[in-house]
Amino acid sequence: MVDDNGAARGASPWAGAALEVEGAGREGGQEDEQVDVNKIDIDGFDGAKNAGGPSGEAELGGAPAMEFERHWCFGPACTSFRRILNVAGAVMALANAAVDVIYAYRTRYVLATIFQLTCAFLILRVIGTVAAGQYYYTKYVRNYRASMGDVAEEKNAEDEGEEEEGAEEDGHRRSKNYQEGVTLGQHLYSALHLLLYTGFFRLLPSRDFPYELGIGYALELFLSMVPMLFCMIFNNAETDEKTALQSLAMLLKVCSLLALLAELILMIWEISLNRKYSKLGFANSKKLGEEARRREWGKKLSWVAVASMATFIIIMLIGVLTTSARDCGER
Repeated sequence: MVDDNGAARGASPWAGAALEVEGAGREGGQEDEQVDVNKIDIDGFDGAKNAGGPSGEAELGGAPAMEFERHWCFGPACTSFRRILNVAGAVMALANAAVDVIYAYRTRYVLATIFQLTCAFLILRVIGTVAAGQYYYTKYVRNYRASMGDVAEEKNAEDEGEEEEGAEEDGHRRSKNYQEGVTLGQHLYSALHLLLYTGFFRLLPSRDFPYELGIGYALELFLSMVPMLFCMIFNNAETDEKTALQSLAMLLKVCSLLALLAELILMIWEISLNRKYSKLGFANSKKLGEEARRREWGKKLSWVAVASMATFIIIMLIGVLTTSARDCGER
């Protein structure tokens, strides 16, 4: 059947639009022209359709396809560059933490005040790290009560299509999942102490740990990097004959500071993009829930923390054993 505009019922609305254009041309006395439907600009209509329905939402995790494509910052090349920079920064931070202790133990200080300041900042770094780690451990382990919503959803997903097995087994499964979450939380937030001290907190994903990353960078920058750099500058300036340890410590400190500034810029940019895309509905940019965060990162980060602390101890022992004792000189 054909309606008043000459468009078949059930046909595509774009075919109807094409016939309307053709009919208007004939009524105006113009020559008959073949109207190509493909030449009609339908981008706006496609965008409206995708914004209003699910057809344009599947690929982008729930966000309208017409809004934004994934930013190039989350592409493979940029992601690999950030990971390499973070790993390099973590290795340099670990070496810095060990060299700072070796420097204070083996280097000759001309002024007692500089030595006292060096020791004070080394102690403050330990106290600040323990305080920050203990805050998160208390908040997310001791005082944390997991919501049973995630546990129930997980159970329903596992039991889909199966018969109910009884209230007793259901309660046992929930209790088991809850206990597993508690254990993973203990692993994760116990490891945070070591990660903050050795500098390997950089490996935390900015999407899921933005505040922990900010605290880690602040501790390293204000309790270790900047004050220790000034102490070394003043002490080296007063020293007539500089040792290899002094030169190495200064070079490592400057390189670490430059890398840290680059990491901070990229981290702030990445967090802002994640929040922007999360508001638009991109599923990959949304922060994981606490239970999911524990399951994803609990075991991995605990192994990283143990390995980084073991490496720190090994570097410090090698440095102490291979460097010569300092000459205190006359007082």
